[in-house]
Amino acid sequence: MARFNEILVGRFNRALQKTFGIKGGPPSPQLSTEVQPNVNMLWGAETQYLEGWGNFAAVAGVAAGAAGTRASFRIDNPKGSGVVAIIEKILLLAQPAVADTPLITYSILSSGDQANTVVTVNTGLDNRGPQTPQLHVTSQAIVQSILGVTIYQANVAANTNVEVILTEHQELPLLPNSSYTVYSNALAQALSGVLNDLDPELADAAAALVDAAGRAGLQPRVTSTVRTRSEQARLYRRFLAGAAGYPVAPPGFSAHEYGWAFDMVLSPMEALADAGYTWQQWGGGWNPRDAIHFELPGASERAKQQGQLTSIEEPGFWANVISGLPIAFWPSMLFQILGIPTAARKTVTPAQERELRQIVKGL
Repeated sequence: MARFNEILVGRFNRALQKTFGIKGGPPSPQLSTEVQPNVNMLWGAETQYLEGWGNFAAVAGVAAGAAGTRASFRIDNPKGSGVVAIIEKILLLAQPAVADTPLITYSILSSGDQANTVVTVNTGLDNRGPQTPQLHVTSQAIVQSILGVTIYQANVAANTNVEVILTEHQELPLLPNSSYTVYSNALAQALSGVLNDLDPELADAAAALVDAAGRAGLQPRVTSTVRTRSEQARLYRRFLAGAAGYPVAPPGFSAHEYGWAFDMVLSPMEALADAGYTWQQWGGGWNPRDAIHFELPGASERAKQQGQLTSIEEPGFWANVISGLPIAFWPSMLFQILGIPTAARKTVTPAQERELRQIVKGL
C-alpha cells in the first residue's frame, strides 16, 4: 500500500490508536513488508465506532397525496457535511389491499429537502457516538414529477414488504450534496400502512376511507387497529388516570380486540366530522364523542356482549383488571359489575365494603 494512504492507512492507524490507547503519531506510518501486524482482532458492526462510523435508523411513513401526485421521501447528504454515508438497509412497505411498484432515484446534485421533516433526532444506534445524523430525511405527499436517475424499482404486493439491499455489495454510498429519493409509483397512494390484521369485512372499507382522505389532502394516519388484551388493559388504565384524550373500553369490551375497529387522525382534526359522516353513509359506525374511532356497524355492542361472556368464562379476568386500578377507584367499578344501583352505593357500610374486598380476592 502507498505510504500515508489516507483511506487505508489513515483509518487503520486511527483504529489501532483507539483500540490500544496509543498516544502521539501514527504507530504504522506505512504498511509494507516491514510492517506485519499479527494481532487477531474482531472487526464488525460493534467496532465501527473505532473506525469513525456512526449508525442511525429512521422510519418514513408518507400518507397518500392528492389525485395525480406521488408520495415520496428523500435521504439527503447536505453540501458541506464533510461525511460519506453508506445506506445499509431500505425496507419498502405496501399499503393494505393495494400493490405498488415504488422506485428509488439517485441525484448526484441533490435538489434539497422535501416539505416535511422526518424525525431523526436521537436515532443513533451506538451511544458512544453522535445520536443525530448529519443526513436529512424528509418526505412529501404531493410530488408532481420524479427527479434523479432511477436505480431501482420494486414490485410490492399488497400487505407485503420488499428489502432493497440484500448484500454488502449492494449498499449505497451517499456523498455530500447528493440524495436518494423513494417514490410511490401508484398515484395518490401512501408508502406504508397498518390495516393488515383487521377483519376482512372492515379492511377494504378502511383502506378506501384512508385513500379518500389522502386524496382530499387531509394527511390521514391510522394510529390503532387490532389490540391485544394487555394493550387494551394498558390503555384503559391510562384512561382511568385521565391521561387519554378519547374514551377507552375496558379490556375484553373493545371492538379493537376483535379486529372490528380502527382509529385514524387527520390534519386538520376538524375534518374527522366529514370523514365520520362519510363512514356512516357507507354503513359504518362512528360517534363524534370518539371522533377518531371508526368501526363496523354494531361492533361496540357486539364487543360488549363478547366481553360479558369473557368475564363469566374467565373468573380471574376482572381480578387482574381491578388489581391494576387505583385503590380508590376499584370499589365503584365492582359495584357496577355486580349490578348495585347507583343510589345504593352511597349507603354501603364499611362491613359491606370489606365483604366486597373479599369477593375481589376470590375472583
